[in-house]
Amino acid sequence: MEVRLDEKVHNAEDVGKLGINVGDFVFYDPRAIITDSGFIKSRHLDDKAGVASILGIAKYFIDNNIKPKYTTNFFISNYEEVGHGASAAIPEKLLNLSLLIWQHQEVGKLLMNFL
Repeated sequence: MEVRLDEKVHNAEDVGKLGINVGDFVFYDPRAIITDSGFIKSRHLDDKAGVASILGIAKYFIDNNIKPKYTTNFFISNYEEVGHGASAAIPEKLLNLSLLIWQHQEVGKLLMNFL
């Protein structure tokens, strides 16, 4: 594996002086930015945002003692990256599959429209 460092180094000793050692974890900077208007811009955000949204809705239901009128299924899958999506685990009794996208300030208003 080859890793490019954003530092001037010429040998293993130079790399060691930066505190980088064999076995260290390497990750890509997602370049996350929260805009003045409240939007979050970042690389690799799709799955994280989806899980955060589901947990946010669940917390909102619990905090406000809300029981939806209909059976509500929350689904988190690791199959998206290989092309299966949610197809492997859609409950048999499911009548409607909806996707809701919102800006975080609007969660409460939108949830109330679905109850």
